[in-house]
Amino acid sequence: MQGLNAVLIDGSITADSLKRATEEIVEVGRRGEQFSLLINSLGGDLQRTLDFVDFLTSDENLHGLQCIRIYQSGSAASYLALSLNVPREMRWNSAFGLHLGSIGRVEIIDLEDEGRIREESFARFIGYFDKLMSLVLRLGVLTREEIRDTLIRYGQFELPAKECLRRGFVHRLF
Repeated sequence: MQGLNAVLIDGSITADSLKRATEEIVEVGRRGEQFSLLINSLGGDLQRTLDFVDFLTSDENLHGLQCIRIYQSGSAASYLALSLNVPREMRWNSAFGLHLGSIGRVEIIDLEDEGRIREESFARFIGYFDKLMSLVLRLGVLTREEIRDTLIRYGQFELPAKECLRRGFVHRLF
């Protein structure tokens, strides 16, 4: 009996790490095999993560994904884990974190000459925030009150694995 293939997202999410994961997924798909996505990351490049989610959710790529195994997850890695409609498993002693630093960080390229944020950069920030809030509410990750009173107020929120299981967006602890 053949084991399930594993594609690992480990450490900071970068263009290189997602390129490697994409190549592995394409190869597994070419062979017609199934795979698990293992996440061991506190986040990283948000725009690349959004592009990777778009890639994974296209018909030809997602059908082989059987589950997501979360070893640690924060920021963009958490968004990735929530975005895919497959069973999620989580290490029993880890935590699931969300923070708004990824959308609030402004780089010089995002600014116009007058120091204002470019409209396309602002639209990107708002678009990610809307997607994230839709996911966390739909999946029961956070309540509206937790979003308002903790995530927006402090810019971050963290849930232990047992609470993720209780809220139902993680299906099993390992």
